[in-house]
Amino acid sequence: MKALFKVENHLSDALKKAMSTAKIEKEQSELRERIGLKEAESATARMSLDSLAKSYERHRDAPETKFLEEVIAAYHRSRGGLIPKLEKVLRCLVDQSVIKVDLLLFIDALDEFEGHVSDISRFLKSLTKKSATSSAT
Repeated sequence: MKALFKVENHLSDALKKAMSTAKIEKEQSELRERIGLKEAESATARMSLDSLAKSYERHRDAPETKFLEEVIAAYHRSRGGLIPKLEKVLRCLVDQSVIKVDLLLFIDALDEFEGHVSDISRFLKSLTKKSATSSAT
């Protein structure tokens, strides 16, 4: 009886081990499938980024791109608060001759402006004065 119990115990242990091994193999297989999908998704994303980079190349040396880079640099170089930076960027837009620009400004909350009214007046007047190279309207 003891021997039979030992055999059953060994069979039970072997069965548990086999089931555990099968479960592990199934999980590993599922993981490999998921990784394969992720690798495929990753490859698709890489191809998409490569395609985007190639399509950007033709715009990299375009006059418009160079102009926008200059505007961004002017913004970062500007000292002071947001208003002087905005003035600088708008001045770049008005004075440029790279592309035709139509500016439409909506100015809100003038009653909440904490500066002097003459500052707003000066700002708006300065925008109406185009430089000789300006293409803005």
